[in-house]
Amino acid sequence: MLLYAPTFRDDQRRGKQFTFALPINMAALQAAIGHDYEIVVRLHPIVRGKVRLPWGVHNAGAGFEMEDLLAAADILVTDYSSVMFDYTVLGRPIVFFVPDLERYRDSLRGFYFDFESTAPGPLVRTTA
Repeated sequence: MLLYAPTFRDDQRRGKQFTFALPINMAALQAAIGHDYEIVVRLHPIVRGKVRLPWGVHNAGAGFEMEDLLAAADILVTDYSSVMFDYTVLGRPIVFFVPDLERYRDSLRGFYFDFESTAPGPLVRTTA
């Protein structure tokens, strides 16, 4: 299973309601991995249910514990989410999908550490 678990973006909102636009091209990801992995998406509770996922991509919303999802995942795709710390101890691959790295680092939230040099996996900017 490939688990995609992006962090919450407090700058994506419509009025007082938070939104979330999937930055990753799920159709391209599905095509790239074929039938080797099921794709499961775990969104932050504030935006869960506000994103329509394409056919074949599974929504791990309410009723799924994050710990169980991480234990079951063969690979984690995330961005800046703290789930990286929980998953790293498993020794499985993590890919960081960070198309907005400079904006997140410089304008939105920033980091407590040098993310770019210490992230425990490759940083990628496109789905390809």
